[in-house]
Amino acid sequence: MKKLIFHILCISILLTLPSCGKTESEHKIKDKSSKVITALSNASENGMLYFDENTCNFYDYASDITIPLCFKPNCTHSDQNCISKAITGSVNSAGNCFIFNDCIYYFSVNESIEGEGRDTTYQIQSTLHQWNLQSGEKTDVLEIPDLNCTSSVNMVFHDDTIYFIGCYGAHQFEDGTWMNAGYGKQYLCSVDLKDCSFENYGQVNDNVNASNNVIITENSINAVADQVTIAGVYHDTIYLYYNYVEDKNIIINAMDQGDNQTIDWNYEVKEFHLNSREMCISREQPPICLSNNWYVTENSSDKTITAKDQTGNTIEFSSKNDLPFDSYQYSIYNNKIWDLYNGVVYDLSTKEIYSVSENFLGANVTDYIAKENKYVVCSYDASGKLIYQKFDESSLIA
Repeated sequence: MKKLIFHILCISILLTLPSCGKTESEHKIKDKSSKVITALSNASENGMLYFDENTCNFYDYASDITIPLCFKPNCTHSDQNCISKAITGSVNSAGNCFIFNDCIYYFSVNESIEGEGRDTTYQIQSTLHQWNLQSGEKTDVLEIPDLNCTSSVNMVFHDDTIYFIGCYGAHQFEDGTWMNAGYGKQYLCSVDLKDCSFENYGQVNDNVNASNNVIITENSINAVADQVTIAGVYHDTIYLYYNYVEDKNIIINAMDQGDNQTIDWNYEVKEFHLNSREMCISREQPPICLSNNWYVTENSSDKTITAKDQTGNTIEFSSKNDLPFDSYQYSIYNNKIWDLYNGVVYDLSTKEIYSVSENFLGANVTDYIAKENKYVVCSYDASGKLIYQKFDESSLIA
């Protein structure tokens, strides 16, 4: 699919900013060359970014200590002047921001209606903000017209470029009023953080039936599971998927019964090739988890999990899961598929299935520290507080 290139106002070139021009060895937070950013996993080489209530934290792997994400000298981390406090008031989750060269970035959106009556237009503009973690200086670095870039389900950071979903879903009723019709048309976009250049590669949810997920009446809108998901990177390719129904009445009937879980969804998967920067429809099934070496799918009808490597060879396991697709998070680290919800680990090296220690049931494996041979696990303590800790494999597997 031919990419569409938008001409964007670049307010500031990132490389000219003070701390962001340092060499990688001087940065406090070491960027990974490639990673998937989710609400639970926003990892760097030396730590994990996460939100806990009204504070943005950084779990440092080396010291095994969690600190507020703010390096300003003499900051007490107690009010909105602190970056770690202010960022949580601007961003929904840790999956909607990212760190590059000791600066944290996030999108905001401004929406307005211009004109009167039926002769009005709905204006949307997103802004990419940069917050220098050491100086506390905040800068608007990029403006993106006609797209809401704040609600991407996962992002991909690859070779100093962030990939995300931008959407436009505004709908005008007969009386001239406007309302967001779900996420609407959704586009794969990127920002190259070296020169602040923006690109739009085209609409992802372009199937003729994709609009069936949004039920519009004379004065109301109901959107059901209409969001594109960035699944991750496999074999230098970003995989995205979305679901739809061929008959809108399927969703209407499910809504009337109050049970959207009964909907039998169709899925379409898209591939975006990082080398050629071209997007196309994929022949693959939607994945439950990905790594650059493994593409993992689940067949709920015969209860099997299939992992395919880069050469096309597959390994099949008997699934222990009874829940619908996409209802919780699998992860893959160190050639193992981690399903802590159901308490099992699928070992891609030995082709064995192991049980998880009871202490970790319901938790999530969110990173693997190769030099320590330890896994980073997020869970909730007795008070309901989100915590990140590292464990060796013998602690995780019963």
